[in-house]
Amino acid sequence: MLQATLLSSCWNSYKYLDQYLFGLSQLKSISDKVSLTLAFGSVSDTYTDEDHQNIKSQVEKTCSEAGISLHFYVGKKEENFYQTVNLLVAQTIGFTENYAQLNLDDLRFSENLLAQIEALQTNLIVYSDFLCTNDVVKCYQDYRAGVSMKAEETWPDVDMTNKEKYYREFKWSCFTTIKAQVFARIGVWDEQMTCASDYDFINRCLFFGIKPHKVPGISGIFMANGTGLSTKPNTAGVKDGYFVLQRFLGNKHCCIVNYGRKVLFRNL
Repeated sequence: MLQATLLSSCWNSYKYLDQYLFGLSQLKSISDKVSLTLAFGSVSDTYTDEDHQNIKSQVEKTCSEAGISLHFYVGKKEENFYQTVNLLVAQTIGFTENYAQLNLDDLRFSENLLAQIEALQTNLIVYSDFLCTNDVVKCYQDYRAGVSMKAEETWPDVDMTNKEKYYREFKWSCFTTIKAQVFARIGVWDEQMTCASDYDFINRCLFFGIKPHKVPGISGIFMANGTGLSTKPNTAGVKDGYFVLQRFLGNKHCCIVNYGRKVLFRNL
């Protein structure tokens, strides 16, 4: 049977827990085809041990009903999002070959997750297009009801030999599934970043010659958080994104027009 570990870092994102557990419960439909383990990192600067235990009980119940194994980790309050993710990888690296990202405010479609895991038998990192909304549960219900929706396209087919054109035009996704051996080749997520380390990770894959493979279909629903870290000028996401561009493109003048899950910049 196929295997995969879902990586979920919860840093003060508990307001999305009900939505997250709803999405997690939908993965029951593929439990007879893939053995899933949820690596859940619970981190908060205000929660007590009792609070974390309450979170664990809720996650444990949903995992049990969905046929998912659980690895639950309570992090230190000074840990950031990516430090927790990296610790989850370190704690599970010997037990699985495949990793899939599963953020608390997003939702993954079970059939596409299965297709991505299957695709990792011949690829190192895979991705798919996704839906974007500010109401994840309603979007899920509408999608399952057959309502027509336009997906966000990721990584359009541009000329990779033209480095500047490629980095100017490609879009990335947090709905990736990764072969564990990638970490041995390029490392894990950059912990000095607040919210754009997934962007840096994909750029690092490309830099080391690991080309992401696109799996047909829609991977899930991305939560468009209008007050998030990557939605307004001069926020952490903008600064992280600028740093990534400088790291991989060199000392160029970049003017970031808008930054979220789409990066638009000029004057390369």
